[in-house]
Amino acid sequence: MKKIHLTLGLLIFGELANAQGLPKAWQGIWRGDCHNLRPGSNTDDEARPFQMELQIGPHSTPNTLTWTMIYTENGTKQRRPYLLKTIDAAKGRFAVDEGQGTLLDTFLVGNVLMSHFEFPGSTQLTTRDELIGDTIVSDIYSYATRDLRKMGSASNPSITTHQLTSLQRCRLNRN
Repeated sequence: MKKIHLTLGLLIFGELANAQGLPKAWQGIWRGDCHNLRPGSNTDDEARPFQMELQIGPHSTPNTLTWTMIYTENGTKQRRPYLLKTIDAAKGRFAVDEGQGTLLDTFLVGNVLMSHFEFPGSTQLTTRDELIGDTIVSDIYSYATRDLRKMGSASNPSITTHQLTSLQRCRLNRN
């Protein structure tokens, strides 16, 4: 009997923890077209589209959701099975677990999940996923890590800007 109560307690705790994490409205299967745009591009029509599917759903680990991205281009599929872990729901802090010890801190602000990280010496990425009704607009901004412009003096703090190299924009609809 204790085993049943423990199992039931863990299931209830998992549901409560999930309810306090990423809102349930995010869960589901989302599909749509994506475009890679470069600075100077005016419209999505200038880039060759590819498809993306995003699967967000429950996971057996408490405070964790599956976060699987499947890209399809020219009939070839690339599957990226990640996990979204709740770190501190009250502060909107999550982490995308890419496996092999790679955790990307992600923050929920309203209906927007955002993250910023760097591959040392090459690229910085900012991700932005916004839930708008039955649509997720997913943007990945890619920046070169080399300085585009560095300003400042001994009396003023230094400011560095970086070159935007591309924007991946996906518009995903709930299936």
